[in-house]
Amino acid sequence: MKNWLLYEREKESSASSSEVERYKEEGIHPFSNQEFQPGPWERQSQELSVSEEYKKLFDQFIPYFEKEMGIIGDASMEKERDLLKKLASPSN
Repeated sequence: MKNWLLYEREKESSASSSEVERYKEEGIHPFSNQEFQPGPWERQSQELSVSEEYKKLFDQFIPYFEKEMGIIGDASMEKERDLLKKLASPSN
């Protein structure tokens, strides 16, 4: 998938159809992270982490959020509430 993405991104500037033919003959080789450089608007993935300050803020916000859920009668917001609880949990 990564090779395909790189090919599609680069095809107008440098890649050619012979590269696709090479993949058909040789197979797709493992992707090297050294070949990929993120664009100016892209960021590398990171582990999810929540500071203690934000855990406290999320924990304080949850009761208000649940109250508003009840007022508008929108039970579909349970996913968002569950996410807030996960972010506020000590295990993060």
